[in-house]
Amino acid sequence: DNKLFAFHQAKSEEQLATEKAWLDAERLWLVHRMGFSACRRLPEDSSAGGGGDSDTSKIRIRLEATGEVLQVDDDDVEKANPPQFDRAEDLAHLRYLNESSVLHTLRQRYGSNLIHTYAGGSMVVVNPMAPLAIHSEKVVHMFRGCKSEDMPPHIYSLAQSAYHGMLSSRRDHSIVLLGRSGSGKTTNFKHILHYLVLAAGTVNKVVTVEKLNAISTVLEAFGNSRTVLNTNATRFTQILSLDFDQSGQI
Repeated sequence: DNKLFAFHQAKSEEQLATEKAWLDAERLWLVHRMGFSACRRLPEDSSAGGGGDSDTSKIRIRLEATGEVLQVDDDDVEKANPPQFDRAEDLAHLRYLNESSVLHTLRQRYGSNLIHTYAGGSMVVVNPMAPLAIHSEKVVHMFRGCKSEDMPPHIYSLAQSAYHGMLSSRRDHSIVLLGRSGSGKTTNFKHILHYLVLAAGTVNKVVTVEKLNAISTVLEAFGNSRTVLNTNATRFTQILSLDFDQSGQI
């Protein structure tokens, strides 16, 4: 047990040393017209001479991709997060919360097919543009009955949290999906409904996944069209209300 404790203690100290080295290196993001680039802040150049006329709003940085040294405005850089925040499940947990770090985290997760990310009480879903094997009845049962803190980011965890909140508070709950055309609002709307039907159950099968799919087919036949951004754009607003009995069934 003592050896195990010493191992964990040494690992913790190593992590602290890594984090300190990262912070000492002053890793930053340079924000520019094309997005943002990783860079490192350089110490002030004392050989510039004079010293009195130096512009305190300017800093020297080295781009990590090319090694190029630039002098930029202090407002053009944002702080980068230490490596332990890579692929963070909740953007609210980032040590430095800025636009570049948020986009970097979302891009990291998207590259690992992790399309869902918590943002405090909300969730960001990035359209994978291809089917992923993360929506099924088997996955539904993995989230069923779980509490928010026990669930990884997923559209099912959002549905489960709303369902659990409704049961515990005995008050109505709503889920609102926002985003541009083609971002996946309609698809995730279906995932939420399918989850609630399978996880909560329905009285006398008044609502089933098959019935929901049939409703969607009819609505989309009349209300969808092709646009520049989306080949199957939903051109109407969907508002659906589910009624639950005292036992939590639809």
